[in-house]
Amino acid sequence: MSISVKLFIQTFLILLIVLVSSGYVYIKSIDAVFENQIYKDISHDTIQLKNYIQNIENNIETLATKIVKDENIQASINLISKYEDS
Repeated sequence: MSISVKLFIQTFLILLIVLVSSGYVYIKSIDAVFENQIYKDISHDTIQLKNYIQNIENNIETLATKIVKDENIQASINLISKYEDS
């Protein structure tokens, strides 16, 4: 084999090793970025759901307080329950 063929093969192998190893590192880093983004999305959605549920609980509590304090609403509820089917 001539020197130019040996240099070509050596350069090709070095280039192949560098490309494969850099591709592997790149894929692993992209996986880490995706996992981090998924974790952030899940955390954000969890916070939104907790806030939504807390808002609903506060609205129910406010309405229950209004019903207890307002005599007209209590009278209407009693009238409805009196004529409602069992």
